[in-house]
Amino acid sequence: MSLESFKTRGALAYLLIGGALMAIVTALAYMGRESNEAWRTSVFLLLGGAFLALVASLAVFIMALVAWRTPFRNRRLVRSALLAVLTVAMFATPIALAELVWIPALVRRQEQARKEKVDAHSPTKEGDAAPVFEIDTDEGLEFALGDQRGKVVLVNFFATWCGPCVQELPHLQELWNEHKDRTDFALIVIGREETDEKVKAFKEERGFSFPMAADPEGAVFSLGLLGFEWVICGRRGMERCVAAVEDLVGKATDSRPRRPDP
Repeated sequence: MSLESFKTRGALAYLLIGGALMAIVTALAYMGRESNEAWRTSVFLLLGGAFLALVASLAVFIMALVAWRTPFRNRRLVRSALLAVLTVAMFATPIALAELVWIPALVRRQEQARKEKVDAHSPTKEGDAAPVFEIDTDEGLEFALGDQRGKVVLVNFFATWCGPCVQELPHLQELWNEHKDRTDFALIVIGREETDEKVKAFKEERGFSFPMAADPEGAVFSLGLLGFEWVICGRRGMERCVAAVEDLVGKATDSRPRRPDP
């Protein structure tokens, strides 16, 4: 067999091995997306493969040392180096897959499970019309949700004893400062099971200027408000909620009729 033919067959063999490894990694990545158990199985398989590649690399390197004066030395050193590279790649693959595939898939599964749980226990399901309610604000004005249709509406529930709820409110103040003059935007912050006096004192102490209201009996909260065209900020995460409001306000701006240029 000529040297060129041997090199060609060796290159094809390495290409086939590389293709097989890529197929295996793709299959493991897909498996890990489906469940946490599949994720753990994929990690064990990849780490097991990395350990075997490491052992094989060391074994081939030792064989090269033993047969140092033979024609097989260089070939074995190359194989040992390739196996070492494969070891590093297989150790790094679970980290990359976790960051790029598995963790995002886990977050999506958890979000879907949370959504299904909320839908199962809430009287208002996603896609339903938001239940109409009226509530008096701290300024003595009536806020009627039914009158807000066609607007981007943000309803936030909080309690003065709830640390995360209180931490959200400065973000709402920034949002209010930016969009309060718009006719297609409305915001109401409702104190769940809080009295009018407590809400007013809390607002004055914190220096907030957005509309607030008290829901002492939890009547509005018990309606199970969820968002469709309304944006409801509860435990969804303030950053996500603010981003959703900004997106909807932007869409409202883009859809406004524009005066033609003269």
